[in-house]
Amino acid sequence: MLLAQTHKAIKGDTRAFEAILKLETKTASSSASEPTGVLVVPGPFTDEEWEKRVEQHQAKYRGNIDNEDDG
Repeated sequence: MLLAQTHKAIKGDTRAFEAILKLETKTASSSASEPTGVLVVPGPFTDEEWEKRVEQHQAKYRGNIDNEDDG
């Protein structure tokens, strides 16, 4: 239904355009006025620690999975 309304609005149907705007304001999908989440990032690693973690992470994609727990 949304796709159909979008096509109608693109073709110039003002009622379809108004319906899309009304839906957008109800769902608040246009933009957030306040922060809505948090991103938790680990502290910086030394080059050696970074390479070790990359190696552990990428091992499963190379088919040589070791049984160590990488946290």
